[in-house]
Amino acid sequence: MKHQIKNRIIPACTAICMMLALFACSDNSDPVNKGTEEDADIVAFSFSGIDGKAKIDKDDCTVTAKAKDNVDLTDLAVTFTLSKDATAKVNGVKQKSGVTKNDFSSPVVYSVTSGDGETEQDWTVTITGGKDDNGGGSVSGKRIKSWVQSTSRPEDYVRVEYKYNSDGSIKEVDQYNNAGHYTHSVYTNNSDGSPKKIDQTFIPVSMQNMKNVAVFTYSTNKTLQKMETNLYTDQNLTATGTTEYTFVSGRKTRELFTSTGNVKIERIFEYDSKGKRTITTESQSVAEIFLYSRVFTRTYNADGTLDTVTFPWGYMDNTTVTMKVTWENGKKAVDEDIYLSL
Repeated sequence: MKHQIKNRIIPACTAICMMLALFACSDNSDPVNKGTEEDADIVAFSFSGIDGKAKIDKDDCTVTAKAKDNVDLTDLAVTFTLSKDATAKVNGVKQKSGVTKNDFSSPVVYSVTSGDGETEQDWTVTITGGKDDNGGGSVSGKRIKSWVQSTSRPEDYVRVEYKYNSDGSIKEVDQYNNAGHYTHSVYTNNSDGSPKKIDQTFIPVSMQNMKNVAVFTYSTNKTLQKMETNLYTDQNLTATGTTEYTFVSGRKTRELFTSTGNVKIERIFEYDSKGKRTITTESQSVAEIFLYSRVFTRTYNADGTLDTVTFPWGYMDNTTVTMKVTWENGKKAVDEDIYLSL
């Protein structure tokens, strides 16, 4: 943690701060020891819709809290108490408890100045949960999905890491499998944050001469209509594909993928009464000759995030596989059900 001391050396988080930890999780209605005007601490923290109480760590100078599902973290005013006569700024903007709003979808750094003006201390405030969360908060502005296969195929898994632009839209995606780093994708987005183009490169040495480019087309009401993909090998176009989408009442009900060689993959999507996708039926044919059909079944966690996807492994292999989805550092940038086919 960064400390900026002006005219004297004051060890961060002194014995007085240690005593203040007794009050760190108190509501604002409880007595709060503000310390002295020489301290630069956050001694109490809360907001409307907080789930439980905030945790204030005097050693690391951090505040962590969880928000209920209906809380919008992107425009949130929090209530805080500082050391005696201390002040706080975020990105140079003076903060007023219960009034000043900030975007807490990623950690926010409060620069606290002591009442006597001699000590400055940076405090990192992290709030997880909220209505835009996928289950694990938004630490570092990154969402990580780890898909782990069932015990029948433990060697197969996919790990996807997301990086974000300042407006919350996806910037880059890295995909890993059991062999290591597999693909790196760079997003070009529309003004509303939806994907416009994806440039995907392959990391394995044997595939570094390959590149995949996807371009999305939307209707006038910004509904996804089509995704066109081009696969290049040694800068030569070697395969093309088009995915057409059908939406009913805002829900994707059908995908039809057609590629070079007259390969067709059709997916039909079903939803429960709450609007969550439950079943995907996939059929594949080549040159109008039917090959196979398989069904993907989804289950969800209590917080509404995707938990598992169960399906037959593939054509000529009826092994049932369950992918367990682990969410870390969740941050929802787009409606992944629109772009996620399984």
